[in-house]
Amino acid sequence: VQFKKKSATAWQEAPPPIGDSTDTFVTGVDDGADYDLRVRFRNAIGVRSDWTQISHTVIGKTQPPADITSFLIEGDRLSWTEVTDKDLAGYLIRFQPGTSRSWGDAAKLHAGLVTASPFTMTTRPSGPVTIMIKARDTSGNESLNPAYIVTDLGDPDVANVLVQYDRKASLWPGSLSGGTIDGSNNLAATTGTLMWNADPSVSMWNPDGTTLMWNIVYGAMTYQDQLTISSALSGSAMTIAANILGDPWSVQYRENAPSPMWDPDGTTLMWDADSSSPMWDTPDWQAWPGRIDAKNTIYDFLLTTGQSPTQGYVSQFVITLDAPDVEETLDDVAVSALGTRLPITKTYSVITNVQLTVQTDGGGAISARYADKDADLGPLVQCLDAAGTPVAGILDARIKGY
Repeated sequence: VQFKKKSATAWQEAPPPIGDSTDTFVTGVDDGADYDLRVRFRNAIGVRSDWTQISHTVIGKTQPPADITSFLIEGDRLSWTEVTDKDLAGYLIRFQPGTSRSWGDAAKLHAGLVTASPFTMTTRPSGPVTIMIKARDTSGNESLNPAYIVTDLGDPDVANVLVQYDRKASLWPGSLSGGTIDGSNNLAATTGTLMWNADPSVSMWNPDGTTLMWNIVYGAMTYQDQLTISSALSGSAMTIAANILGDPWSVQYRENAPSPMWDPDGTTLMWDADSSSPMWDTPDWQAWPGRIDAKNTIYDFLLTTGQSPTQGYVSQFVITLDAPDVEETLDDVAVSALGTRLPITKTYSVITNVQLTVQTDGGGAISARYADKDADLGPLVQCLDAAGTPVAGILDARIKGY
Protein backbone atom coordinates (compact mmCIF):
# COMPACT_ATOMS: atom_id res chain seq x y z
CA VAL A 1 0.00 0.00 0.00
CA GLN A 2 1.42 3.41 -1.00
CA PHE A 3 0.17 7.01 -0.84
CA LYS A 4 1.19 10.54 -1.79
CA LYS A 5 -0.23 14.02 -2.02
CA LYS A 6 -1.79 14.55 -5.44
CA SER A 7 0.73 17.31 -6.17
CA ALA A 8 3.74 15.13 -5.24
CA THR A 9 5.65 12.69 -7.45
CA ALA A 10 7.23 10.36 -4.87
CA TRP A 11 5.11 7.59 -3.31
CA GLN A 12 5.31 6.80 0.42
CA GLU A 13 4.92 3.36 1.95
CA ALA A 14 1.90 2.82 4.18
CA PRO A 15 1.99 0.27 7.02
CA PRO A 16 1.49 -3.11 5.30
CA PRO A 17 -1.61 -5.15 6.18
CA ILE A 18 -0.88 -7.99 8.59
CA GLY A 19 -1.62 -11.57 7.58
CA ASP A 20 -4.83 -11.80 5.57
CA SER A 21 -6.05 -8.38 6.70
CA THR A 22 -7.43 -6.13 3.94
CA ASP A 23 -7.07 -2.74 5.61
CA THR A 24 -4.38 -0.47 7.00
CA PHE A 25 -4.30 2.92 8.74
CA VAL A 26 -2.30 5.92 7.47
CA THR A 27 -1.43 8.71 9.94
CA GLY A 28 0.15 12.14 9.53
CA VAL A 29 -1.96 13.26 6.57
CA ASP A 30 -3.15 16.86 6.16
CA ASP A 31 -6.79 17.68 6.67
CA GLY A 32 -8.48 18.92 3.49
CA ALA A 33 -5.64 17.77 1.19
CA ASP A 34 -6.09 15.58 -1.91
CA TYR A 35 -4.16 12.27 -1.89
CA ASP A 36 -3.53 9.43 -4.33
CA LEU A 37 -3.53 5.90 -2.91
CA ARG A 38 -2.62 2.64 -4.62
CA VAL A 39 -2.55 -1.01 -3.64
CA ARG A 40 -1.40 -4.30 -5.21
CA PHE A 41 -1.14 -7.91 -4.10
CA ARG A 42 2.02 -9.98 -3.75
CA ASN A 43 1.92 -13.78 -3.62
CA ALA A 44 4.10 -16.18 -1.65
CA ILE A 45 6.86 -16.28 -4.29
CA GLY A 46 7.02 -12.49 -4.67
CA VAL A 47 5.01 -12.03 -7.87
CA ARG A 48 3.11 -8.71 -7.78
CA SER A 49 -0.17 -7.74 -9.37
CA ASP A 50 -0.84 -4.45 -11.18
CA TRP A 51 -1.54 -1.37 -9.09
CA THR A 52 -5.11 -0.28 -8.36
CA GLN A 53 -5.28 3.46 -7.65
CA ILE A 54 -7.84 5.89 -6.19
CA SER A 55 -7.88 9.54 -5.13
CA HIS A 56 -9.22 10.80 -1.80
CA THR A 57 -9.75 14.15 -0.05
CA VAL A 58 -8.99 13.88 3.67
CA ILE A 59 -11.97 14.90 5.81
CA GLY A 60 -11.55 12.58 8.77
CA LYS A 61 -9.86 15.12 11.03
CA THR A 62 -12.80 17.53 10.89
CA GLN A 63 -15.66 15.05 10.53
CA PRO A 64 -17.20 14.14 13.91
CA PRO A 65 -17.48 10.50 14.96
CA ALA A 66 -20.77 8.72 14.48
CA ASP A 67 -23.60 9.08 16.99
CA ILE A 68 -24.09 6.24 19.46
CA THR A 69 -27.26 4.37 18.53
CA SER A 70 -28.12 2.46 21.72
CA PHE A 71 -27.55 3.41 25.38
CA LEU A 72 -28.75 1.27 28.33
CA ILE A 73 -28.59 1.30 32.13
CA GLU A 74 -28.78 -1.58 34.60
CA GLY A 75 -28.24 -0.54 38.22
CA ASP A 76 -24.93 1.39 38.22
CA ARG A 77 -23.83 -0.18 34.92
CA LEU A 78 -24.05 1.71 31.61
CA SER A 79 -23.60 0.02 28.23
CA TRP A 80 -23.84 1.17 24.62
CA THR A 81 -23.20 0.23 21.02
CA GLU A 82 -19.59 1.11 20.27
CA VAL A 83 -18.58 3.46 17.45
CA THR A 84 -16.36 1.95 14.73
CA ASP A 85 -14.56 5.13 13.58
CA LYS A 86 -10.85 4.39 12.98
CA ASP A 87 -9.70 7.47 14.92
CA LEU A 88 -11.99 6.93 17.93
CA ALA A 89 -10.36 8.04 21.19
CA GLY A 90 -13.14 7.16 23.63
CA TYR A 91 -16.45 8.22 25.10
CA LEU A 92 -17.78 11.05 27.27
CA ILE A 93 -20.65 10.43 29.71
CA ARG A 94 -22.47 13.32 31.38
CA PHE A 95 -25.77 13.92 33.15
CA GLN A 96 -28.35 16.60 33.79
CA PRO A 97 -30.91 16.64 36.63
CA GLY A 98 -34.46 16.14 35.46
CA THR A 99 -35.19 15.83 31.75
CA SER A 100 -32.86 18.47 30.29
CA ARG A 101 -30.76 17.21 27.36
CA SER A 102 -28.36 20.16 27.34
CA TRP A 103 -24.88 18.71 26.72
CA GLY A 104 -22.69 21.79 27.12
CA ASP A 105 -23.42 22.44 30.80
CA ALA A 106 -24.01 18.82 31.86
CA ALA A 107 -22.03 17.35 34.77
CA LYS A 108 -19.27 14.83 34.05
CA LEU A 109 -19.60 11.28 35.39
CA HIS A 110 -15.88 10.48 35.11
CA ALA A 111 -12.44 11.96 34.50
CA GLY A 112 -10.79 11.65 31.10
CA LEU A 113 -12.32 9.30 28.53
CA VAL A 114 -14.11 5.99 28.89
CA THR A 115 -12.58 3.61 26.36
CA ALA A 116 -15.05 0.71 26.24
CA SER A 117 -18.54 -0.46 27.12
CA PRO A 118 -19.76 -1.25 29.78
CA PHE A 119 -18.96 1.42 32.36
CA THR A 120 -19.84 1.25 36.08
CA MET A 121 -20.66 4.60 37.66
CA THR A 122 -18.52 5.31 40.73
CA THR A 123 -19.99 8.80 41.06
CA ARG A 124 -23.71 8.16 41.03
CA PRO A 125 -26.24 10.99 40.81
CA SER A 126 -29.63 10.68 42.51
CA GLY A 127 -33.24 11.43 41.70
CA PRO A 128 -34.62 12.05 38.18
CA VAL A 129 -31.71 12.44 35.75
CA THR A 130 -30.88 12.39 32.05
CA ILE A 131 -27.62 10.53 31.34
CA MET A 132 -25.97 11.29 27.99
CA ILE A 133 -23.04 9.86 26.01
CA LYS A 134 -21.00 11.00 23.01
CA ALA A 135 -18.00 9.57 21.16
CA ARG A 136 -14.80 11.63 20.80
CA ASP A 137 -12.05 11.12 18.20
CA THR A 138 -8.30 11.72 18.41
CA SER A 139 -8.74 15.28 17.09
CA GLY A 140 -11.20 16.19 19.84
CA ASN A 141 -14.29 16.07 17.61
CA GLU A 142 -17.44 14.82 19.37
CA SER A 143 -20.56 13.13 18.04
CA LEU A 144 -23.16 15.61 16.88
CA ASN A 145 -25.98 14.19 19.02
CA PRO A 146 -25.76 12.47 22.40
CA ALA A 147 -27.56 9.22 23.09
CA TYR A 148 -29.47 9.59 26.33
CA ILE A 149 -31.29 7.76 29.12
CA VAL A 150 -34.02 9.42 31.21
CA THR A 151 -34.39 7.62 34.52
CA ASP A 152 -34.90 8.05 38.27
CA LEU A 153 -31.94 6.86 40.35
CA GLY A 154 -33.78 7.31 43.64
CA ASP A 155 -32.59 8.93 46.85
CA PRO A 156 -28.85 9.10 47.64
CA ASP A 157 -27.46 6.30 49.78
CA VAL A 158 -26.62 7.44 53.31
CA ALA A 159 -25.55 5.36 56.29
CA ASN A 160 -24.01 7.39 59.13
CA VAL A 161 -25.88 10.68 59.11
CA LEU A 162 -23.91 13.20 61.15
CA VAL A 163 -26.00 16.25 60.40
CA GLN A 164 -28.72 17.41 58.02
CA TYR A 165 -29.44 20.93 56.83
CA ASP A 166 -33.11 21.11 55.84
CA ARG A 167 -33.47 24.41 54.02
CA LYS A 168 -37.26 24.22 53.92
CA ALA A 169 -37.49 23.55 57.66
CA SER A 170 -35.10 26.48 58.19
CA LEU A 171 -37.51 28.75 56.24
CA TRP A 172 -35.17 29.02 53.23
CA PRO A 173 -32.39 31.14 54.79
CA GLY A 174 -30.68 31.96 51.47
CA SER A 175 -31.64 34.53 48.82
CA LEU A 176 -34.63 33.95 46.50
CA SER A 177 -35.24 35.68 43.17
CA GLY A 178 -38.20 35.25 40.81
CA GLY A 179 -40.26 33.24 43.30
CA THR A 180 -42.16 33.26 46.57
CA ILE A 181 -42.57 31.02 49.60
CA ASP A 182 -46.10 29.63 49.52
CA GLY A 183 -48.38 28.65 52.38
CA SER A 184 -46.82 25.18 52.60
CA ASN A 185 -43.33 26.69 52.91
CA ASN A 186 -42.36 25.60 49.39
CA LEU A 187 -40.57 27.73 46.79
CA ALA A 188 -42.82 28.65 43.84
CA ALA A 189 -41.85 30.59 40.73
CA THR A 190 -43.95 33.67 39.97
CA THR A 191 -45.69 34.40 36.68
CA GLY A 192 -43.40 35.74 33.97
CA THR A 193 -44.10 38.16 31.11
CA LEU A 194 -46.49 37.25 28.28
CA MET A 195 -45.53 37.87 24.63
CA TRP A 196 -47.34 40.88 23.21
CA ASN A 197 -48.15 42.42 19.84
CA ALA A 198 -45.89 45.14 18.41
CA ASP A 199 -48.44 47.60 19.75
CA PRO A 200 -47.83 47.16 23.50
CA SER A 201 -51.46 47.95 24.23
CA VAL A 202 -52.80 45.08 22.14
CA SER A 203 -52.57 41.40 23.06
CA MET A 204 -51.79 38.64 20.53
CA TRP A 205 -55.18 36.93 20.07
CA ASN A 206 -56.44 33.70 18.64
CA PRO A 207 -58.65 33.93 15.53
CA ASP A 208 -61.79 34.18 17.66
CA GLY A 209 -60.43 37.42 19.08
CA THR A 210 -61.26 36.49 22.63
CA THR A 211 -58.44 34.25 23.84
CA LEU A 212 -54.76 34.90 24.30
CA MET A 213 -52.54 32.71 22.11
CA TRP A 214 -50.22 32.01 25.04
CA ASN A 215 -50.74 30.09 28.23
CA ILE A 216 -49.31 31.45 31.46
CA VAL A 217 -45.51 31.51 31.38
CA TYR A 218 -43.65 31.27 34.68
CA GLY A 219 -40.44 33.23 35.08
CA ALA A 220 -37.07 31.79 35.99
CA MET A 221 -36.53 31.29 39.73
CA THR A 222 -33.19 31.13 41.54
CA TYR A 223 -32.39 30.28 45.13
CA GLN A 224 -28.84 30.70 46.45
CA ASP A 225 -27.65 29.44 49.82
CA GLN A 226 -24.39 29.03 51.70
CA LEU A 227 -23.08 26.44 54.13
CA THR A 228 -19.88 26.41 56.23
CA ILE A 229 -18.43 22.95 56.92
CA SER A 230 -16.45 22.70 60.14
CA SER A 231 -13.24 20.71 60.43
CA ALA A 232 -15.10 18.10 62.50
CA LEU A 233 -17.32 17.33 59.48
CA SER A 234 -14.48 17.33 56.93
CA GLY A 235 -14.28 14.05 55.01
CA SER A 236 -18.00 13.32 55.31
CA ALA A 237 -19.94 12.42 52.18
CA MET A 238 -22.22 15.31 51.22
CA THR A 239 -25.45 14.48 49.39
CA ILE A 240 -28.59 16.46 48.54
CA ALA A 241 -32.15 15.18 48.65
CA ALA A 242 -34.35 17.48 46.57
CA ASN A 243 -37.84 17.53 45.12
CA ILE A 244 -37.89 20.07 42.28
CA LEU A 245 -40.28 20.75 39.41
CA GLY A 246 -39.41 22.93 36.44
CA ASP A 247 -38.43 22.80 32.79
CA PRO A 248 -35.49 22.87 32.99
CA TRP A 249 -34.09 22.91 36.52
CA SER A 250 -30.59 22.55 37.90
CA VAL A 251 -28.57 22.42 41.12
CA GLN A 252 -25.03 23.83 41.10
CA TYR A 253 -22.37 24.35 43.75
CA ARG A 254 -18.95 25.88 44.30
CA GLU A 255 -16.39 26.30 47.06
CA ASN A 256 -16.78 29.92 48.03
CA ALA A 257 -13.35 30.44 49.60
CA PRO A 258 -10.98 27.52 48.95
CA SER A 259 -7.87 29.71 48.99
CA PRO A 260 -7.17 33.41 49.59
CA MET A 261 -5.04 35.44 47.21
CA TRP A 262 -1.76 36.45 48.88
CA ASP A 263 0.61 39.24 48.08
CA PRO A 264 4.14 38.42 46.82
CA ASP A 265 5.71 38.05 50.28
CA GLY A 266 3.18 35.34 51.12
CA THR A 267 2.25 36.86 54.46
CA THR A 268 -0.46 39.42 53.80
CA LEU A 269 -3.87 39.05 52.21
CA MET A 270 -4.71 41.24 49.22
CA TRP A 271 -7.68 43.37 50.26
CA ASP A 272 -10.42 44.91 48.17
CA ALA A 273 -11.02 48.64 47.82
CA ASP A 274 -12.78 49.06 51.16
CA SER A 275 -10.06 47.03 52.95
CA SER A 276 -12.73 45.14 54.84
CA SER A 277 -12.66 41.76 53.11
CA PRO A 278 -10.02 39.66 51.35
CA MET A 279 -10.07 39.02 47.61
CA TRP A 280 -10.99 35.37 47.33
CA ASP A 281 -10.32 32.97 44.53
CA THR A 282 -13.93 31.86 43.92
CA PRO A 283 -14.29 29.07 41.34
CA ASP A 284 -17.02 28.88 38.73
CA TRP A 285 -20.31 27.13 39.43
CA GLN A 286 -20.30 23.38 38.79
CA ALA A 287 -23.22 21.03 38.23
CA TRP A 288 -23.97 19.09 41.41
CA PRO A 289 -22.49 15.59 40.83
CA GLY A 290 -24.75 13.76 43.29
CA ARG A 291 -22.11 13.33 46.00
CA ILE A 292 -18.86 14.97 47.10
CA ASP A 293 -16.39 14.56 49.96
CA ALA A 294 -16.93 17.61 52.14
CA LYS A 295 -14.01 19.88 53.01
CA ASN A 296 -13.49 22.33 55.84
CA THR A 297 -14.62 25.28 53.72
CA ILE A 298 -17.61 27.36 52.60
CA TYR A 299 -19.98 25.98 49.98
CA ASP A 300 -22.42 27.96 47.86
CA PHE A 301 -25.47 26.25 46.35
CA LEU A 302 -27.50 27.59 43.41
CA LEU A 303 -30.91 26.12 42.57
CA THR A 304 -32.50 27.29 39.30
CA THR A 305 -35.78 26.62 37.52
CA GLY A 306 -36.19 27.89 33.97
CA GLN A 307 -38.80 30.14 32.34
CA SER A 308 -41.51 27.90 30.90
CA PRO A 309 -45.21 26.99 31.13
CA THR A 310 -44.21 24.56 33.90
CA GLN A 311 -44.08 26.36 37.24
CA GLY A 312 -40.78 26.06 39.07
CA TYR A 313 -41.53 24.47 42.46
CA VAL A 314 -39.26 23.22 45.25
CA SER A 315 -40.76 21.22 48.11
CA GLN A 316 -37.55 19.64 49.48
CA PHE A 317 -33.89 20.60 49.66
CA VAL A 318 -31.95 18.76 52.36
CA ILE A 319 -28.14 18.68 52.53
CA THR A 320 -26.85 15.62 54.37
CA LEU A 321 -23.37 14.89 55.71
CA ASP A 322 -22.75 11.17 55.93
CA ALA A 323 -19.69 10.26 57.99
CA PRO A 324 -17.26 7.67 56.59
CA ASP A 325 -17.08 4.33 58.40
CA VAL A 326 -14.32 3.91 60.97
CA GLU A 327 -13.28 0.36 61.85
CA GLU A 328 -10.51 -1.32 63.79
CA THR A 329 -9.64 -4.68 65.34
CA LEU A 330 -7.91 -5.24 68.66
CA ASP A 331 -6.16 -8.53 69.39
CA ASP A 332 -5.37 -10.22 72.71
CA VAL A 333 -7.04 -7.66 74.97
CA ALA A 334 -6.65 -8.61 78.66
CA VAL A 335 -9.92 -8.00 80.50
CA SER A 336 -10.13 -7.79 84.30
CA ALA A 337 -12.94 -9.29 86.34
CA LEU A 338 -14.25 -5.73 86.94
CA GLY A 339 -14.34 -5.02 83.21
CA THR A 340 -11.93 -3.17 80.89
CA ARG A 341 -12.36 -0.40 78.36
CA LEU A 342 -11.17 -1.36 74.91
CA PRO A 343 -8.01 0.63 74.02
CA ILE A 344 -9.36 2.21 70.81
CA THR A 345 -6.77 3.87 68.58
CA LYS A 346 -9.06 5.73 66.17
CA THR A 347 -11.35 8.74 66.60
CA TYR A 348 -15.10 8.07 66.62
CA SER A 349 -18.13 10.30 66.76
CA VAL A 350 -20.34 7.28 67.41
CA ILE A 351 -19.55 3.59 67.89
CA THR A 352 -22.30 1.53 66.29
CA ASN A 353 -21.08 -2.07 66.63
CA VAL A 354 -18.76 -4.04 68.92
CA GLN A 355 -17.99 -7.72 68.19
CA LEU A 356 -16.16 -9.73 70.86
CA THR A 357 -14.47 -13.15 70.63
CA VAL A 358 -13.25 -14.84 73.80
CA GLN A 359 -9.98 -16.77 73.70
CA THR A 360 -9.37 -20.05 75.51
CA ASP A 361 -6.72 -19.10 78.08
CA GLY A 362 -7.17 -21.74 80.76
CA GLY A 363 -9.55 -19.55 82.77
CA GLY A 364 -13.30 -19.75 83.15
CA ALA A 365 -14.34 -17.16 80.57
CA ILE A 366 -16.57 -18.57 77.84
CA SER A 367 -18.41 -15.43 76.57
CA ALA A 368 -18.17 -11.66 76.57
CA ARG A 369 -20.41 -8.60 76.53
CA TYR A 370 -20.13 -4.83 76.36
CA ALA A 371 -21.62 -2.53 78.95
CA ASP A 372 -21.48 0.62 76.82
CA LYS A 373 -20.19 2.00 73.50
CA ASP A 374 -18.38 5.07 74.77
CA ALA A 375 -16.80 6.70 71.71
CA ASP A 376 -14.32 8.77 73.75
CA LEU A 377 -13.08 6.30 76.37
CA GLY A 378 -13.67 3.08 74.43
CA PRO A 379 -16.41 0.46 75.01
CA LEU A 380 -16.51 -1.14 78.47
CA VAL A 381 -16.36 -4.96 78.07
CA GLN A 382 -16.55 -7.95 80.41
CA CYS A 383 -15.77 -11.67 80.14
CA LEU A 384 -18.28 -14.10 81.67
CA ASP A 385 -18.04 -17.69 82.97
CA ALA A 386 -20.66 -20.43 82.52
CA ALA A 387 -22.76 -18.97 85.33
CA GLY A 388 -22.72 -15.51 83.76
CA THR A 389 -20.38 -14.12 86.40
CA PRO A 390 -17.78 -11.55 85.29
CA VAL A 391 -14.28 -13.06 85.32
CA ALA A 392 -10.87 -12.17 83.94
CA GLY A 393 -10.17 -13.26 80.37
CA ILE A 394 -8.58 -12.48 77.02
CA LEU A 395 -10.55 -11.50 73.93
CA ASP A 396 -10.32 -10.13 70.42
CA ALA A 397 -12.54 -7.17 69.45
CA ARG A 398 -13.80 -5.60 66.24
CA ILE A 399 -15.17 -2.08 66.52
CA LYS A 400 -17.19 -0.18 63.91
CA GLY A 401 -18.52 3.35 63.97
CA TYR A 402 -18.09 6.76 62.39
